[in-house]
Amino acid sequence: SGLTKDVVLLKCGDLISLGYNSKKNGRHSHHPILAFLNQSKYIVNLWNREGSASSGNGIVEFTKQTINRLSGKIKISGVVADTGYYKIDFVKYLESMDLPYIIGVPLYQTLQSRIVLIKEWKAVSQGIAISEFNFIHKDEKWDQDRRYIVVRQEIDKLKEPKGKQLKLFKEDELLSKYKYGCYITSSNDEAENIWQQYRLRADDENRIKENKMDFALEGFSLDGFYATETAMLLRIL
Repeated sequence: SGLTKDVVLLKCGDLISLGYNSKKNGRHSHHPILAFLNQSKYIVNLWNREGSASSGNGIVEFTKQTINRLSGKIKISGVVADTGYYKIDFVKYLESMDLPYIIGVPLYQTLQSRIVLIKEWKAVSQGIAISEFNFIHKDEKWDQDRRYIVVRQEIDKLKEPKGKQLKLFKEDELLSKYKYGCYITSSNDEAENIWQQYRLRADDENRIKENKMDFALEGFSLDGFYATETAMLLRIL
């Protein structure tokens, strides 16, 4: 009782900066990871990482800290995350915490091959259709089928179609007319509702832009890694 419900949005990649790099001058100096609250728009956690860090590096530990920080203050109703966090360890962690999730999925060749098998698409608006399937990677870590939502957007009918084309089938005249977005989810909600929920994360771009332009969160790098992180945290605060 008395808790505010919210959804955690996980984001990284947009704040990669050039600056001091003691080993490789001119290379990316840092690659932060941030967590937002979907309703209140607050940034609730930030970790700095070295510029060569992959998007998903440390995501489970980062999420654990974020959730612990909010415990007793805000009830987290779910997690929405970019494609960089499509990691089985992260998926299993969220499932162990009974946290509903929607995570963007990179269009690996195996998934492209599965998408082209879809026969039934439901139109949701002009030029946009949606479908779903269950899928399991051959990697033994992916121990069970999970639900995937896929959105198809017709390039010629939309001003700014979102997603990516299926490069594995770029010579196919029909398939090349579309861009696709794919999402893994633990939700039992309607596919269209899940897609709409994921689209809410688009607002995090505004938070990124605000912190870049109004609070100079990008474009600086101090000699020390933790000094840089401290400067970032002060700007976020």
